[in-house]
This record gives sequence, structure tokens and C-alpha cells, in this order.
Amino acid sequence: MEITGLITLLPFVAGIFFLIWQEDVILPIIGCLFLGSIIASKFNLYFGFINTAGGIFVNALTNNANIYTIIIISECLLLFSILNRAGFVHTARKELSSKTLTKNRLEAIVVLSNLALFIDRRLSTILTGIFSKPFAENKNLSPEKHAYILNTVSSSVSTIIPFTTLIPITIAGIGTAFSSLGIGYSPIKAFYRSIPYQYFNIFSFFIAVSTVYLNKDMFIMKKYTKKFSKSASRSDRQNNLSFGLNLNIKKLKNSRTALYGIAGSFLLTFAMICVGILLNRHGYNKLSILNIQNLQIIFISALFTGIIFSFLFIIITRSETYLQFKAKKNIISTSFITTFFYIILAMATEYLAHKLGFSEALIKILNDNPFPVVLIPMIIFIFSSIISFLSGSYLFCISTVLPFAIRMISLNMTDPLIVDNLLFATIGAVLSGATFGDMNSPFSLNFIIAAASSEASVSKHFFGQIIYSLTAFIITIIFGYLLLIFNLKHYLSITSGLLVISLIFIFFDKK
Repeated sequence: MEITGLITLLPFVAGIFFLIWQEDVILPIIGCLFLGSIIASKFNLYFGFINTAGGIFVNALTNNANIYTIIIISECLLLFSILNRAGFVHTARKELSSKTLTKNRLEAIVVLSNLALFIDRRLSTILTGIFSKPFAENKNLSPEKHAYILNTVSSSVSTIIPFTTLIPITIAGIGTAFSSLGIGYSPIKAFYRSIPYQYFNIFSFFIAVSTVYLNKDMFIMKKYTKKFSKSASRSDRQNNLSFGLNLNIKKLKNSRTALYGIAGSFLLTFAMICVGILLNRHGYNKLSILNIQNLQIIFISALFTGIIFSFLFIIITRSETYLQFKAKKNIISTSFITTFFYIILAMATEYLAHKLGFSEALIKILNDNPFPVVLIPMIIFIFSSIISFLSGSYLFCISTVLPFAIRMISLNMTDPLIVDNLLFATIGAVLSGATFGDMNSPFSLNFIIAAASSEASVSKHFFGQIIYSLTAFIITIIFGYLLLIFNLKHYLSITSGLLVISLIFIFFDKK
């Protein structure tokens, strides 16, 4: 491997190391961007500095997908801010934070809420997170456990459940690879048949659900939970919205009005999304509704409709008069601005990964070292995990690794045009590895949103979650892709992996 390939990995490795070690986000990521820009500028310090601000940030912010993401997040925060200012969130918190709502039930509600909002992982994380945060404080649910559930559930199901915003990109990548190789198999069918081979997604989701169902925290998460339970005090908690929106709220005399306002806003938003998807199907071929840009525009329109409805509902019901609403001071702490800055930094890091193309350095290792064909899915999974973890981007991993992985497995077949379970397993391995990095990398946008919405530090969120993810990672290798050597069916691999996870939860934590 050329020395330039090794150097392109340096900014991302150093950035993640200092980010976790120093428990800081801004300086390590800015250092990563600056160092990467210097390398991209052929070690010219002046051009490296200029390109950091004028090239990386500008190109990241002018990307259409990033613009849509920022708008969606802004609209979500605005919707919750309006509902909070009117007292709706406070009243709902008071009604739901009864004795019947235990910490364990709250964790189950967070899991089910993420599943209900499966369409987009980032939208699911932010909506569930900012609504459930006040209940988490009241029921002694630690920020680390809260962030872990938000991040793991939304990331795991994003490629297991079809009709999410990630599926069009995945299918397009499969189709491009098939076309270049002359394979006539349907990329949509190939994706569906790869779902049972996404072992990491399945195992990580099962581990998260098991921690909730069995009410067990293991490894370092147990330490965080105990420490939070001892230090938490009801008198010290603030009735605030996540992301640092600390507001003085009036209690509503009629609690049903508040609940109707919240329910109406969300039901109308969800209905607008469904109607938009149905209308978008008219005149299109099957699955054409999965166009990523169309879905994001539908989300933006639906959230804007929810904002208008909640604002009008406040005026009509006169929970507070319009003049009182306008006269209130908008108290937003610096954590709100910092969170948005984190998001922009994560987008810039993804752009830097595309610009440096460091995945080519790792892919070159696979080209130079032939492996037995049955081991290719396992090797691809490991390399995909590394690439997505360093870049913090699912999309970057998919766009660079997926075409190469399909070509690699096809060329190692006796007939390159053969489409069998090894090909589906390879596609599933790429998706699983991409999910691992998107879930655990401190550079990942979904990781940052989960930490911010639960008000957990990045380092504690990382250390609390990574042991669970590594457990799923190891089980994926041993009981998933390694068993392909024995030509074991995928449902037997999944069953054996789930059995091992169950045994870990039953016996590992016993005193």
C-alpha cells in the first residue's frame, strides 16, 4: 500500500482518539478537518487552512441532502419549542410521569417510538429523544442508557425495515454494480434477500431490546446507571426541553387540551407523510416513491404543517394568548447552538472522507491479498465497519465499498454471473458494517444527535454503547459470516447468535 494511503487515515484516527480521550468534540473534529485539508492540499499549510473553511464547510453545507437534514432538524426543534412554550409538553410530562410509568416501561416506550418512526433514522432519533428526555430525567433513566437506546434502535432497523430513506441509495448502489458486471438480477430482490444476512443489525437490535425487557445493564453501562441513580435528585431536575431549551412554563388547567394539541400535531404530521407518499406513487413505477429527495421534501412539508397546526391550536384554544406568547423571552442556551455546530462538523467530516478517499487504501489490501470465497463476506464486514467508523458515514461506506464487494465476490465465483447466497451475504455484510460505523463513530451524525437529545457526553455515550456493539460485532463474525464455511442456512445462524446473546444476559450478570 502506498504511503499516501496510510496518511489519508491519519486525520480520522487522530480525531476519534482525541475526541474520546479529551471528552471534547469541537477541537478534535476541527483538527481532523484541518489535518485532512493539509493532506488534500499536498501538505501546503496555507492552502490547507483556506480549504478547511472555504472548501470543506462550504461544500458540506451546499450539499442538497445536508440542507434537507438541517431543515428537518430545525423544524423538529421549532415544533417542540412551540408546544413547550404553550405548556403542552409540561402538561403531558405531568400526566405521563405517574407512578405507573416506570423506568423500564419508559425504555420500552422509547424503543417502540423509534420503531414507529422507522422511515428515517435521524428523524426517529431526534423526535423520540427530545420528547422522552423530560420523562427520562423524572424516571432516573441515565443519559447514557437513553442515548444508547435511541442510537442503536434507529440505526439497526434503518436497513432491516424496507421503505426507509437509506434503501434507495442501497438499491441504486446494487443496481450500478450489477450493471457494470452484466448481471441481470433485480437489485431490489437482491436487497430483500440480503436482509437475513444483516447479522450485526439483527443482533445489536436484539441486545438493545434485551437490556430493556430483562431490565439488565451490563459492562460499563451498569456503572453509569448506578452513578446516575445515586446522584439524581427530583428537586434538582429542570422541566426543560432537550438541547438546552430552558423555559418557564405555565401549567394548563385543562390537561386534555395539551394532550390533544400534541396528539393532533403528530397525527397531522404523520398523516401528511402518508398522503405525500401515496400521492407520489401516482404515475410512477413500483418503488419509485423511494426517491431520497422526494421523501425528504415530504418530511419538510409535513413538519411545516405540524408547526402551523400547533401554532393555530394555541391561538384558538387560548392556552396562552398570542401576545403573551410573543412577549416571552426566547431563552436558548449555548448547548442548542453547539449541537447544530456538531451536526455541521459531522457533515464536513463526511465530505472530507469523500475528498481524501481513504477507503481506497483499505480496499487495496483486499485486492492485493486473495481470500477464500466463503470468507469474503466476513472480510467485507470487517473492512466496512472500519471505513464507516473512521468516516462516521453510512453513505460513504455504501458508495465506496458496495460496488467493490459485489465485484469481488462475483469475480471469485466459478461463473461471474452466478447469483447465490454468498452474493446476498456480501451485500448484507456491507450494510451491517456500514451500520456499525454509523452507530458507534463519534463523527456520525446520528451518534451526535442521540448524545445531544439525551444530554449525554460523547465519550460516555461511546463507552456505554461500544461494548454492546462489540458483542454484536463478535457474534456476527463467529455465528454469522464464519458459519458460511459450513454452508449453514441464515436462519440457523441468526438462531444460534440470538441464543448466545440470551445466555450472556442470563449467566454473565449473575452474582
